[in-house]
Amino acid sequence: MSSNNIIGNLPVDISQQKIPKLTGKEDAALRKAAQQFEAVFTNIVYQKMREMVPDSGVLGDSHEEKFFQSMLYEQYSSMGAKNQPNGIADMIYRQLSKTLATAPAPESQGGEKS
Repeated sequence: MSSNNIIGNLPVDISQQKIPKLTGKEDAALRKAAQQFEAVFTNIVYQKMREMVPDSGVLGDSHEEKFFQSMLYEQYSSMGAKNQPNGIADMIYRQLSKTLATAPAPESQGGEKS
């Protein structure tokens, strides 16, 4: 086997694993939460990367420019989280959907009291 084929060397073929089914509401909520997490994470990465680039001074160092860049990075992060087919959100969704689908149903809080 070639060292370039990492998935082929795993004891379990993760590319063929099936994702357990959740209800429609659970599935939509989990997918949205995973996308939001990816957007927040990506935004933090963008902000930290921008901090590493020295200011050129050409456009100045205004508060407005930094505010605009912050909003721009938020939009990039949100769009990337929604449009990436195999990004962080997809991995989180797959992992948590397995956990949630196999978890026991929570007990009902309402009803008779002893």
